[in-house]
Amino acid sequence: MVDSSMKAFEIRPGSESSIAVRNSFEAKQGAPTSVAMQPPPHGRKIWSFLVQAAVFAVLLMSFAWAAWKGDSDGGDIGAWMMIIVLIPAAIVCEGLGLGKLSFFGPSTIPEPVLWCAMIFVAYVYCLVLVGIARAVVWSLKKLSQMLAARAPGK
Repeated sequence: MVDSSMKAFEIRPGSESSIAVRNSFEAKQGAPTSVAMQPPPHGRKIWSFLVQAAVFAVLLMSFAWAAWKGDSDGGDIGAWMMIIVLIPAAIVCEGLGLGKLSFFGPSTIPEPVLWCAMIFVAYVYCLVLVGIARAVVWSLKKLSQMLAARAPGK
């Protein structure tokens, strides 16, 4: 007996779409395991992409932290990186209602919350930068393969 909630998924033999569904299901069931659907091989590429972005975000935030805590090593580059990450993080915190950032007075955003938001913003920046860098490398690799295939003498 079929449950009433499962009647929506019942295969009706009179319609053409159910025959196609049944035929494709039978084809998948009867296919050998080598032909059956394999998981996509992109899993490692995605994880390496995310880990590369995380490593660059850690480097960026450690450099920004050094610029924030000390005046000697960070220099102007560290201060600019800190500002580039701080402003969007403050906007995120203010948008979430976690406080207000004030450059001229006391800020009501707790420092740990602000640093978490800054790490998040740095990670998003690094995801974009790693994606662009990988796209450029992939394009150059494909271009060199195409030029090597078209080269005279082969």
